[in-house]
Amino acid sequence: MSEVTYFILYILQHNKGRHQPFWSDPLNPIFCLYLLFFLAGTLRSLPVQVRLLFVLAAAGGAQRGARVRQFSSPLLLLAKKSLDPPPGPPPPPPSEIMSPLQKALKQAQRLGEVVSDFSFAFPVFENNNQRFYEALPFKQLKELKIACSQYGPTAPFTIAMIKSLGTQNLPPNDWKQIARACLSGGDYLLWKSEYAEQCARIADVNQQQGIQTSYEMLAGEGAFQATNTQLNFLPGAYPQISNAARQAWKKLPNSSIKTEDLSKVRQGPDEPYQDFVARLLDAIGKIMSDEKAGMVFAKQLAFENANSACQAALRPYRKKGDLSDFIRICADIGPSYMQGIAMAAALQGKSIKEVLFQQQAKNKKGYQKSGNSGCFVCGQPGHRAAVCPQKRQIPANTPNLC
Repeated sequence: MSEVTYFILYILQHNKGRHQPFWSDPLNPIFCLYLLFFLAGTLRSLPVQVRLLFVLAAAGGAQRGARVRQFSSPLLLLAKKSLDPPPGPPPPPPSEIMSPLQKALKQAQRLGEVVSDFSFAFPVFENNNQRFYEALPFKQLKELKIACSQYGPTAPFTIAMIKSLGTQNLPPNDWKQIARACLSGGDYLLWKSEYAEQCARIADVNQQQGIQTSYEMLAGEGAFQATNTQLNFLPGAYPQISNAARQAWKKLPNSSIKTEDLSKVRQGPDEPYQDFVARLLDAIGKIMSDEKAGMVFAKQLAFENANSACQAALRPYRKKGDLSDFIRICADIGPSYMQGIAMAAALQGKSIKEVLFQQQAKNKKGYQKSGNSGCFVCGQPGHRAAVCPQKRQIPANTPNLC
């Protein structure tokens, strides 16, 4: 059915039961003009937009004051649908409009975590020319703060976490808020000044190469001080921002070794010695970047923080061997060895420490060597039991105590 047929049917329905003159309704003259163009054969030659204007004008003529009549003509619905812009995606709910880090912090706060140290910062990503935000794991931020307080901001473990955080494309304000939460007051001021210097250096290189990333954009100052403005940077600006933040973090002074934390790494009574050394090396590796100095420090603590049984076995070789020798010597010291030492201490009426020291002294002086290395009476080397001077001093009639 043509559009004229739809229009005629609608006019007949519109004037049905009406006792007013035909020309009194503005809709009827518009219909006549529309019909005149149709009969003259020029209606089809008119643009579609002009033909639709007739329909929309007819729809406007049906308005009476504040009351608007709803049209049910298929032609009018089709015209209205063709002129309306395509519907966009539905607006996201308020929970999805939040930034990813805000979601993470909200969730952590509901779980009872303390999030007062971290502000609402979030990284920026771009995929298919569409910006979206990737959530930062709250656990990663929490571990970074703990690492800065326990191991220091320049410890190898802390620097590794900063490098991992630098891949998140954070805007400048996010880096400033994270540094303020994790560093002390003096270290934060030093980091901020170093960060500004790194941004100035990168901005000079960008100006020479014609890259439209200025110092104000990298440092988040001036017109780019607001976080919402920093989220609209070009994708290439965020790696430069992260690089400047990492380089400034590495410029912080080396912190003193946390010896109080390393002193807590002690060998358990039944813990294998090799497991204790592995824990000790892991703790030292998080604090000291110098491998050679770390091995010297590890050798010292591997003896001092070992249990009494391993210390007794290692004492003769403390200054001779290395960590590999220590592990080999203590490889057989386990629960069964400690049970034997405890039984020997109970039979002799001595403490375990005294039995271990006695065994160490015998091993060191060679009392248990076979052959004629010592006297069987006094245990001193250099003579036999037949000519032992102490044998002459013992009365023959003195009975031995049971």
